[in-house]
Amino acid sequence: MELTELNKISFDIAELATPLIGISIAMLFGFALKDLITNTIYGVKFICSEHWAAGQEVILEGKKARIIKVGFYETVFQVECPNGAVLWRYISNTNLINLDISRVIREGESNSGEWTRSWLE
Repeated sequence: MELTELNKISFDIAELATPLIGISIAMLFGFALKDLITNTIYGVKFICSEHWAAGQEVILEGKKARIIKVGFYETVFQVECPNGAVLWRYISNTNLINLDISRVIREGESNSGEWTRSWLE
């Protein structure tokens, strides 16, 4: 093969690969934009909700926690572990619907069922 034939083959390959690379980059930006928009929408819904606000005590996945910050992309929870450790969990707003989050209305003294019995009477 001559050098001119190799150059022609490499230009042919470049002409075929250029649109594929462009489409791949466009798809990459499209998926990243979709993820950003989805997280922002969930964040705005969580921020605008009257049920949740920064500083509230919640039960997150069975552990006592406090909402530190509600952002457009993620929400930060301060979680108290049974061993005494305090962690900050950064949770994407799209994952909030999959978590077990309960708002603490008041602290209970015991779980003896007295409240349930008095409520039913």
